[in-house]
Amino acid sequence: MGASRFVSKAKPKIVIVGFGEAGVLSAVHLPKTYEIVAISTKPALISGQELGMRVTRPERWKEDFLTDFKRFKGLEGVRIVNARTTSIDPAKHQIALETPDGAKSTESYDVLVIATGITNGFWRDDEFRDVAGIEQRLKDDAKRMADASIIAAVGGGPCGVGAAANLAEAYPDKQIHLFHSGEIPLPGYPEPARADVLNILKARKVQIHANHRAIAPEPARRRTIDSGAIEFSTGQKPFTADAIIWATGAAKPNTGFLPNDLLDEDGFVRVEPNLRVQGAANIFAIGDVAATDKNRSSARNWAYRILVANVAALLAGKPETMQTYKAPDVRWGSIIGPQKGELKVYQPNGKVVKFSPWFVRALLFPIAVRKMIYGGVRKA
Repeated sequence: MGASRFVSKAKPKIVIVGFGEAGVLSAVHLPKTYEIVAISTKPALISGQELGMRVTRPERWKEDFLTDFKRFKGLEGVRIVNARTTSIDPAKHQIALETPDGAKSTESYDVLVIATGITNGFWRDDEFRDVAGIEQRLKDDAKRMADASIIAAVGGGPCGVGAAANLAEAYPDKQIHLFHSGEIPLPGYPEPARADVLNILKARKVQIHANHRAIAPEPARRRTIDSGAIEFSTGQKPFTADAIIWATGAAKPNTGFLPNDLLDEDGFVRVEPNLRVQGAANIFAIGDVAATDKNRSSARNWAYRILVANVAALLAGKPETMQTYKAPDVRWGSIIGPQKGELKVYQPNGKVVKFSPWFVRALLFPIAVRKMIYGGVRKA
């Protein structure tokens, strides 16, 4: 299927809906010979990474994980629209938008990239927020943790585990509890990584409650730092905490603007191995919203490189040359984030690579992440 079927002009127009990490990385690496438009409900990149640092060291978290779009050198020339996508018309190659003040408009595209992510807990959503509101939320969340005596993290994935580990390090005199539904947390990670993190939790005196499957409350409770009773479907007595982090993996994809025939039964975007949306010749999806595999791992693993290459192949009229995204068999990466003594990154084989705080601050983030991956980030 050649590009001539949908390209409307000499300079193809790429519209990226959703501007979290997957969207920003795609925009940074797309050639600026395209017209690139990004749709975002936020004025800055708000990372979903390192929840534990976010609730214990918000000022430090801001340095690495809250970045105004204007600071990205690779976004020069990208038009960023502060709006929410309300619907899509694939036949007309057009999306409908609504701005924070309720104004409505449309945006046409030659290629559409869906990178709207998920709503998950209190730290990831698609709500309109300005920088002042974002920073106030960070302060309020951290204060809520500081004021609590009994804190519960519910969920055995990296968000729940990372939050519990960091809270126990920051507040050794508080009761920190981790509830998860299996025998050992971090399903999907290699056994050596799971064992190492479990030892860290135990050394920090996190009270670990295995085989506790919590009954997830209504979404409104999950979107806040909750308090009160946690109930379990596995028969244990309810547990009461002053602060509850719901990290149960009950992620809601931000796909309400898409027609049902583009979605799977859970509401995620159905994609082909080349990240193109099934049944849509000129629409791609990437990140947590894309149903690439059970972990939706195109949010990581350099998938943006494949997307950029495949957009180019499609626009060149050579879709047969598009590359395939292959999801890793296991999850990997940092789990509890940078610590006072080191940053541990767990490899796909379970082995750990350790980085000193100096290396993280002087080389890893400024050079490997900001310069090499994000194409250069100006100082705040």
